[in-house]
Amino acid sequence: MKTEDLVGKKLNYAVCIADGHDARLNFAGFTYYAQEHNGILKFPNYLSWLDGGPIIERDCIRLIPYKESEGLRDPDYWEACIMGQTRVMIGSSPLEAAMRCFVAYMLGDEVEIHES
Repeated sequence: MKTEDLVGKKLNYAVCIADGHDARLNFAGFTYYAQEHNGILKFPNYLSWLDGGPIIERDCIRLIPYKESEGLRDPDYWEACIMGQTRVMIGSSPLEAAMRCFVAYMLGDEVEIHES
C-alpha cells in the first residue's frame, strides 16, 4: 500500500513497524506488540498525541498547516517533513501527516500490511 494513502488502523500499524516493533494487526484492526523485556502486550495508538507526539518530537518532524482560503483556523490539510529531509507527506490532521512522514522515512513509499 502506498504510504501516502495510509489512514486509520493501517497507518497505526505501519507506524508501529516503523518504530521498530514486531507489530501484529488483529482481525478487528487493532495493532499490538509484545514488549521484549516482559512480554506484556501493548496496543499503541500513534494517531493520538500520547503515542504519536513523542515520535514528532524525537524525530524533529516539522508540521505546516495549509488553508486554501484566508485565515489560519481549521487548516484544509497539513504537511510534514523530517528536518534535513526532502520527503514531504500531507494529511488531514497534523498527526496523520507526521505519522505518514515517519513511515515514509523509515519504510519507504510502499508498505506491506499483514493481518494476523
